[in-house]
Amino acid sequence: MKRAAIILSMLFTVAGSTAWAHGTEQHVLGTVTAVREDHLEVKTPKGETVSVELTDQTRYRPKGESARSLPQTGDRVVIDIAKDGPSLVAIEVQFAEQKKAGTVK
Repeated sequence: MKRAAIILSMLFTVAGSTAWAHGTEQHVLGTVTAVREDHLEVKTPKGETVSVELTDQTRYRPKGESARSLPQTGDRVVIDIAKDGPSLVAIEVQFAEQKKAGTVK
């Protein structure tokens, strides 16, 4: 568990807000600042806020010990996206709960 958290933390630290992935897919990395029915707002490591559309085809993958099936405000995310004109559409949302200060596991 600690190893996965360290690797995820390093990924967020080293990577930019969007990075090229496979083919035309891109990733959005950061912390969820708002959750709406049709989109997520994510604050990237560069301090930018990015809005990502959610569809019925969007897949969700919780990481770690999360019992939730959907991300919440404060969760760390890696979102595979596709561009649809000026919009970013989520293909897959991987998320992990933000650890609370002072929490030791």
